[in-house]
Amino acid sequence: MNANGELVFVYGTLRRDASNAFRMEGAEFEGVGLVKGRLYVVDWYPAFVRKGGDGWVEGELWRVSDDQMGALDEFEGSEYRRVRVEARTHRSVKNESWDEALQVGDGEKREAWAWEWIGSVEGLKVIKSGDWMDVEKPRPPKVCTCMGCLVLPAIPIGSAIIISWVQQNIWDSHYLNWIGKGLLLMTPVVAFLLAYWGQQRRENGEGLREAVVGVSIIWATLSALTLIISFIAFVLS
Repeated sequence: MNANGELVFVYGTLRRDASNAFRMEGAEFEGVGLVKGRLYVVDWYPAFVRKGGDGWVEGELWRVSDDQMGALDEFEGSEYRRVRVEARTHRSVKNESWDEALQVGDGEKREAWAWEWIGSVEGLKVIKSGDWMDVEKPRPPKVCTCMGCLVLPAIPIGSAIIISWVQQNIWDSHYLNWIGKGLLLMTPVVAFLLAYWGQQRRENGEGLREAVVGVSIIWATLSALTLIISFIAFVLS
């Protein structure tokens, strides 16, 4: 890929996993970006406008060659014009105002080309999230995310009940205590993986998912330290 190629911001069917993603083959993906503006549903494709847009439009930044730029111009056709936009590469600015984002300097600013709708938007449906993938591939229910949240209390409580019952009725052994500690260590791993799968599925509940990941990381760290200290004490005893 030519490192001196042009940077473009794509927000609709050219995005990864969208219907025209194949048209970006050979281009270099540089990350997710956010641009100030508004997005509308035209038909099977969106319309991006900058004027009067007070929200964020989510898209992707790609480095393309001159030939690819020409092909994209032809693909977009007469309904769009190519314009320069300022993209932010940090997702957290999506929940802030444009002025606040500029003041705090959140996210790297990147200049890129984008294709802006030049027709009327009257009667077109606004995509409130600013994310075309919410239209082309609607987000599924937060099944994995909720499961990740539930396993945090379920595995420790469930394993403690089962181990206690086994010790009282079947087999009383110190190995059961180590099994319990192992399950405690595995709990955040399972929760983290479920949250990760939820993110890959583009599930709703991003805030809940971030909480699950944060708790999982803290839990795993503390559990690992506890096991290490317990093992050292066992060896030295």
